[in-house]
Amino acid sequence: LNHTSGLPRLPNDIDDDWNPNNPYVKYDSTRLYNYLKTYQLPRKPGALFEYSNLGMGMAGLLMERELNVPYEKIIN
Repeated sequence: LNHTSGLPRLPNDIDDDWNPNNPYVKYDSTRLYNYLKTYQLPRKPGALFEYSNLGMGMAGLLMERELNVPYEKIIN
């Protein structure tokens, strides 16, 4: 995994009262998938390194779906 997807650090639909220590505490997979349906990449993937918590979160969700195991068990 790397940070060249073109996804932003945080989605722009995160709650107004988000916690900077855990911005995704209320952001579930349904919200992520809905956000991705309308998000337009600003450049082609791989064109630029840009740190993306959103991209890493999405990678974790994809691992859960593929392995059918909660993320906490995958990383332990």
